[in-house]
Amino acid sequence: MDIKKGFTIVEFLAALLITSTIIAYGIPAFSDLSYRTHRTAAINHFVSMLIYTRSEALKRNSIVIFCLSSSDEACMTGSSTLWQQGIVFPDSNQDGVKDSSESLLKVFDPDNNVNIYASSIYRRKIKFYPDGSTPVSNTTVLFCDPARKGDPKAVIISTTGRPRISDSDASGSKLVCPDS
Repeated sequence: MDIKKGFTIVEFLAALLITSTIIAYGIPAFSDLSYRTHRTAAINHFVSMLIYTRSEALKRNSIVIFCLSSSDEACMTGSSTLWQQGIVFPDSNQDGVKDSSESLLKVFDPDNNVNIYASSIYRRKIKFYPDGSTPVSNTTVLFCDPARKGDPKAVIISTTGRPRISDSDASGSKLVCPDS
């Protein structure tokens, strides 16, 4: 008796069809998973910077600022609300500007796979008082997919200085990412 081992062409094509179907459905799901992972990491990093800044204000018993920056030297001015970098510094003279006499405590370098936006040009600087509070009403920071495929998330900083993560803005409205 002659027994042949192997696959027939029909069996091979059926296996190829099943494999290609799994791959076709899996790639978009993996892309979404990848974005959500990057977004979660960016949010966690940003929140850790907020907690660090707040703890430094409490520890130093002075004002400490976390601001959007384009360099390690100064808070950003102009019309951009995109966080490409951030710095943390003690504001010993309380002028809201990093002077040469004020030390740089930490640099925030966000993930390039997620766009981070301040809610307005007036909210690019987050100031913490010695009691850990912030001087303004709720500040919202958006985390957006550069490809506009994933849902945005927000970190909302309350006047007590505590951050929370949300799927809506502070008023409960749907989050909308600005055009880049």
